[in-house]
Amino acid sequence: MAELWGILSALQFATEKGYSKVILESDSIVVVDLIVKRCPDNHPCASIISSINCLKMQEWEISLQHTYRQANQVAN
Repeated sequence: MAELWGILSALQFATEKGYSKVILESDSIVVVDLIVKRCPDNHPCASIISSINCLKMQEWEISLQHTYRQANQVAN
């Protein structure tokens, strides 16, 4: 859930700053799959994922990628 909140906050920040291209990296394949492949409405994080997907539909280019923890220098 913390990873999803981080992604949502990053997208909100990018929206406020007016960025037109965003690359999001997550070391959680589960989170990436939930966002990309959609999640069931009864999932505990469905509302957060719905907010993320609403932001993704704006007029900008967003790339969401899975990055292995060892390669994620920002998190380290």
